[in-house]
Amino acid sequence: MDKKSIRSRIIGARDAMLLSEVHVLSLDICSKALSLPQVSNSGSIGIYLSFRNEVAAEMLLSYISESGRKAFAPLVLDGGLKFAKMASLKDATPSDKGPREPNSKAFADKGSIGTYIVPGVAFDINGNRVGWGSGHYDRFLSECSGAVKIGLAYDFQVVDRLEPEAHDVKMDFIVTEKRVIRI
Repeated sequence: MDKKSIRSRIIGARDAMLLSEVHVLSLDICSKALSLPQVSNSGSIGIYLSFRNEVAAEMLLSYISESGRKAFAPLVLDGGLKFAKMASLKDATPSDKGPREPNSKAFADKGSIGTYIVPGVAFDINGNRVGWGSGHYDRFLSECSGAVKIGLAYDFQVVDRLEPEAHDVKMDFIVTEKRVIRI
């Protein structure tokens, strides 16, 4: 199945989820992510702010801030991603593209964030990812050597096999409500 078909099928299933289901599953997925040493021991974490029933990674914000760690969230600027410091959702507003973005312009250097929590439309068990199709995350993460990349997804978003392209960046972990896949 090609990326366009996968996007259509999985986004349709995700959009059909009830908000209560998104909340319950997101709590479970975020709890599993917090149990990973790559999250619990990282001094700085890049997280996304959910959009259209994505796993609500922003649930991790309070834990990160309360534990003395630094959280950074993405915004699209000059055609690419930059990660700006955030302490809570009060520090973000909706963008003209839909997802919320941080208000801060206190950007992190690419090498200063040890762990990235990454959204995706679909993942496979080999760590391959299909996003929205803009390539922002792949371009950004390709320049973050050494950083741990953790994809959050509902289990139905994990497929047997995706056909990666040369520029695609693999995840190190995929966390769902049912399992943690270490690549």
